[in-house]
Amino acid sequence: KGKAELRTLEFTRKTLAKAHTRDSLQALSKLAHLVDGKYRIVNQPPVVVPIRDWIATSGMAGSDIEAGVRQLFREYRATLPDDRRHLLERFEVVDVARKVVGVGSVGTRCFIVLLQGRDAQDPLFLQVKEATASVLEDHLPKSRYANPGERVVQGQRMMQATSDIYLGWSKGLQADRYFYWRQLRDMKASADIENMSAFALGFYARLCGWTLARGHARSGDAIAMAEYLGPDDTFERAIADFSEAYAAGRLASSLPYAGTERCAMTESIDELGPVDYLVVEFPGSNFNGEILPELVDLVQRGVVRVLDLVVIKKQDDGSFDAFEFDDIEQGLLGELRGLERELADLLTEDDVSSAAEALEPGSTAALLVYENRWAARFAGAVRRSGGQLVAGGRIPMEAVLEAIGSIEVEVDDAEQPI
Repeated sequence: KGKAELRTLEFTRKTLAKAHTRDSLQALSKLAHLVDGKYRIVNQPPVVVPIRDWIATSGMAGSDIEAGVRQLFREYRATLPDDRRHLLERFEVVDVARKVVGVGSVGTRCFIVLLQGRDAQDPLFLQVKEATASVLEDHLPKSRYANPGERVVQGQRMMQATSDIYLGWSKGLQADRYFYWRQLRDMKASADIENMSAFALGFYARLCGWTLARGHARSGDAIAMAEYLGPDDTFERAIADFSEAYAAGRLASSLPYAGTERCAMTESIDELGPVDYLVVEFPGSNFNGEILPELVDLVQRGVVRVLDLVVIKKQDDGSFDAFEFDDIEQGLLGELRGLERELADLLTEDDVSSAAEALEPGSTAALLVYENRWAARFAGAVRRSGGQLVAGGRIPMEAVLEAIGSIEVEVDDAEQPI
C-alpha cells in the first residue's frame, strides 16, 4: 500500500475508535450531574433547560407535564419493533430537558430524555425532535402518514442500511405537534473533510455517492432512475459542474470580514489575490513574537491577509508539536489575536507534518498562509483576460544582491574616462 492509503487507513481507525466513545455515558458526563443517587440534566441555558426549570417559568403544573411526558414515552415505545421495545422496557425516565440543536431544526421543538437502566451508571439519552409536514406536500399529494414523525421514521428505515435501533415516533402534548425519537449518541463518526488528504477525500466522496445511490434505489424505482441517467456520463458531468460552481459561490459568499469592511476577496473568486505560504524557522525557542507586529501592519495596510497560522516546535528526537491560534499564548500574539475570526483554516495535518519534516531538530517555526491583497486586482484582470500562470518563483536575496553588485560594477566601468 502507498503512503496515502496507509495514512487514510490509520485515520479511519482513529475516527472509528473515537466514534465508539460517543455514547450515552459520554453524554452523561457532559450533560448531567448526580443528585441524591440519581443523575439530573444540568441547566445550561439557553442551550439546555431541564423540565424542572422550564416548569418554574411556564406557569404549567409540573405533575401534568411529567405525566404527559411519560404518556408520550409509552406511545413512542409502542412504535418500536418487539425486540427493541423489550429492551427499552428495562429503562425508566428520570429527567427531561429542552435542547437547542442544529440550524436545520430552527423553529421546531427539540428535547432530550435521560433514562436509567439497572443503576445510575446505565444511562440512555434519547433525543426527541419535532417533525412537521413535508414541504413537498404543498405541491404533491399528501403523505400517507398522518403523523409527520412516522413519515420521517419510515423514510429513514427505508433509505438507511441500518437505522438507529430506538428510532420511533409519537404525538405531542399539544394538538398538531408530532415528534420522532432516537438516541442522542449512537457512536456516529463525523468526517473532518477540511483536513482530509486528496486520497481520503476521494474515497469518502465515493462512499457518500454509493450510500446515496443505495438509498435512492431502496426508496424509488431503480429501473426508471437508471433509464433517466442513461448510459453515458452526462449526468455525472452535470453534477461535477454544479459542485464546482457551488463551491466557488460558497467560498465567495462565506469568506470572513476584516474590521468593519468586507474583504474584496468576498465579492468574487476573480478578485482573489495570489495565495502563498511561508515556513520561517528559528533556532531553539527564539520565536518571541517580534515579527508579529510587522505582520499586523501588513494586514492593516491591506498588503496581505492572513489565511492560516500554525507554530511548530520540533523536539531533538524529531517529534513535533503544532500550535494553532487557540493554543498560542495571548501575550505572544498581541494584536494578531484580533485576526483569529478571519482565518480560513486551510492547513491540514499533512501540511503541518511536511513542514515539520523540513525543520532542524530543536527548532521552532511559523507556518503562515496568506493572500497577497496588493496583487488581487492584477490577478483578477489576468484571470478575466483568460491568462494563467505558467511559471513563478522567488529569487533568493543573495542572487538579487549579487546581480545588483554586478550592475553597479558595470556602471562604474562605463563612467570611467576613455
